Amino acid sequence: MKNFRLRLALLLTVVFCGLSSCSKEDNIEPVILDNDYLEFEAQGGTQSITFTVNGGDWIVWVKPSEKSDWYSYTPTNGSAGKYTLSVTVEPNIGDSRFVTIEINSNGNYKELYVVQQAAY
Repeated sequence: MKNFRLRLALLLTVVFCGLSSCSKEDNIEPVILDNDYLEFEAQGGTQSITFTVNGGDWIVWVKPSEKSDWYSYTPTNGSAGKYTLSVTVEPNIGDSRFVTIEINSNGNYKELYVVQQAAY
């Protein structure tokens, strides 16, 4: 009888754990970037990446310490779906430079690293 109770308890534990585990849908990443790195030559230009947000609104932003006028990006926000982010950088007349652009959806984010080569 003791062996039966132990087996029953084990069986119920396995069943309960199986029912309460994460579904496949829970494992979908909230933000997916097709590429997380863009490199520009000194003369500048525009490049794009594709990204997908799986649920919720999103915003693109840069940390205040990295804000500058040598780059721009569009779009800046939206809702769930697949998008193309275009990044434009101005010609560089100095040292190489970089910025980290973040795509954030409800606290889940991915970073896009943008680097521009030096003028020399």
